[in-house]
Amino acid sequence: MASFNDFREHIRFSLDKAAEMIRIYKSRSTNPEYFPRSVNDFHILCEEYLEHKIVLKRPKGRKGGTVLAAFLSYPTEDRIGLVSEDDYNFCRDRFIRCKELFHAITNLSQYRNMDIFKHVQNMVVPTPGRPGTLPPLSSISEQMAEIAAGEFLFPYTERLKHGSSIKTLDEYKAIAEKYKAPRVYVEMFLSSEWMLYISTYQ
Repeated sequence: MASFNDFREHIRFSLDKAAEMIRIYKSRSTNPEYFPRSVNDFHILCEEYLEHKIVLKRPKGRKGGTVLAAFLSYPTEDRIGLVSEDDYNFCRDRFIRCKELFHAITNLSQYRNMDIFKHVQNMVVPTPGRPGTLPPLSSISEQMAEIAAGEFLFPYTERLKHGSSIKTLDEYKAIAEKYKAPRVYVEMFLSSEWMLYISTYQ
């Protein structure tokens, strides 16, 4: 089992896994530099990598935007359930599916919290702690999966091409459309603070 002593080690682990999966994805692609990347192909790749069938389930009647937007279940030893809302727009759905697939890829027991209420509470209301202490590992795992999904759909190397000159909403919309990623995440990933932070891992 992996053991990490600080927050950066967890993020490094997720970025390394993202880089590994991207290398495999590109090695199998007929056009490895093409965007948007296929989440359906990535789904199949994750099944092969994990040697598990990953079954996508979309319960009817649950609306996007609820607290439990998506989650994984493990009904059998060789089967993973990916449960997601059924009314997300295309780009949002791609990001959430990718995020949950990376949860499966980085699935270590230390990141699990079977108490769903407590997990959501920790995400909405951060657990107080002493300076220098880690938040709950299940909360860290959410950030890890989000960062890894961002690297797959709209990687740092691609973000560098756009620089810091983007100012208008239409420019952000155009980039989001190119990579088929939610605009809110495109704006976050291109922010100067985020670019500086991710650059420290390059």
